[in-house]
Amino acid sequence: MIREVNQFDHRDMAALSLSAGWNQSDGDWVRTLSLSTCFGVVQDGQVISSIAVTCYGSDLAWIGMVLTLPEHRGKGHASSLMRTAIGFAQGRNIKCLKLDATEMGAAVYRKFGFEDECIVERWRSTRSATRSDGYRLSIPGDIDWDLDRQAFGADRRELIEALDLYSIDLAGGFACRREGRECAHFGPCVAPDIDSARSLAAWGATQEPSFWDLFPGNPQAVQLAHSFGFTPARKLLRMSYQRRDVDQNPALVYALAGFEWG
Repeated sequence: MIREVNQFDHRDMAALSLSAGWNQSDGDWVRTLSLSTCFGVVQDGQVISSIAVTCYGSDLAWIGMVLTLPEHRGKGHASSLMRTAIGFAQGRNIKCLKLDATEMGAAVYRKFGFEDECIVERWRSTRSATRSDGYRLSIPGDIDWDLDRQAFGADRRELIEALDLYSIDLAGGFACRREGRECAHFGPCVAPDIDSARSLAAWGATQEPSFWDLFPGNPQAVQLAHSFGFTPARKLLRMSYQRRDVDQNPALVYALAGFEWG
C-alpha cells in the first residue's frame, strides 16, 4: 500500500536512510517531513520504501529520499513511488521536476522521462581545521532572496529558514551548515564572487568531518573546496523531467543544499 507519510513515521524513514548508509539524522527527517510531501510503501505497518517531493512554489519540485529497505528491493516499489511523485507534481502544475541520481537510479529515471542535465559531486574533508566564528549569524530577513532565486531558479526561502544555522556575508552571500548522522554538511552557499564564498566557507566548512556538495562545472567552487581540504567522494547525475528547466545561475552556487533538496 502506498500512502502519504508524516512525522509519526520519522523513525521508519530514518531506518531507511540508515540502511543505505546515508547521512540524514533524525532531525533531517523531521525537517524533510515538514517541508516536503513524502510517500511510502507500507507493509505490516512499516514504511519499507520512500520518496519525497519538495515543492518550491510552482516553478520547481525536487524528488529525493528514494529509498527501499535492502530486503524489499527489486520488487518495483521505487518505480511505483516515482509514478506517484510525478503524478503529484503534475497535479500541482509544477513547471520543472528534478532529481539527483546514482548511476543505477539514472537508468530507471530515464524510463520515466528524466533527461541528463549535469554532474553533481559530494566532496568530503577529514582534515583538522580551526573554525572561524567571526562571521555573524543573522535573521532570515537579511538574506538576499533575489540573489538566491537567481542562483537556484526558484523561491526556497522556507527551506533556508528551516536549516536554522547560517551566516550572512557583507557582500550579500549566505551559507548554511547543519549536523548529519555521520558528517556535518556545508551548504547551500550562494555568493556573488569567490571572495564572499571564501569568507562563508571559513565559517561553515571547517567542522570535521564535513560534506560539501557542488557543481564540478563551477571551477571557482572546485577551487574553493580544494583550498579547504575537501576531495571528491561521490558523483551523481542531475536530471530534469522532459527537459524542462528553470532560469538559474550555477556560477553563483558554491555549495548545494544537498542531493535531497537541490
